[in-house]
Amino acid sequence: MRPPAPLHAAMCGCVPVGDIFIFGWFIMDVKQPSTYAEQLQKLKKRGCIINNDDIAIKVLHHINYYRFTAYFLPFKISEDEYVAGTSFKKVYEIYEFDRSINKANNIENTILKLPEIFTKEEIRINHPFVSESTINRTLSKLRDEKVIKPLGKGRSAKWIKISSEA
Repeated sequence: MRPPAPLHAAMCGCVPVGDIFIFGWFIMDVKQPSTYAEQLQKLKKRGCIINNDDIAIKVLHHINYYRFTAYFLPFKISEDEYVAGTSFKKVYEIYEFDRSINKANNIENTILKLPEIFTKEEIRINHPFVSESTINRTLSKLRDEKVIKPLGKGRSAKWIKISSEA
């Protein structure tokens, strides 16, 4: 089984010549995708311990080789070698931990570090790629937990942190 292939030549407006694509005057050498088994072999060749190939292939199919191998960077000694004892399972656990620290938690931590009175705009400045609905859900959650309360209504409303000292 191969990972998804690049777009068909006709769809991207280029002319294929073997493994080379010509975009007008620009020539680009397109690397052919590796199979999941080939990707596993690369990891093993670099010293990664893989106890179950079938599970590892499912992980690579689900996550994407390039995204997943970014989590191997702290274990790299050289371009082609990992630190002795680097296991696929350990790197996957790090990936899952990183994934579990979600955007709402990051917004919550930002709110706790903001001044006592703050606006949603201050949150947007700190988290430009987080959706409005995620920010609103986090504010509602903290309001329901009596950590913050609104000082007005609408997009430009200010919020205040509720002191736990009573």
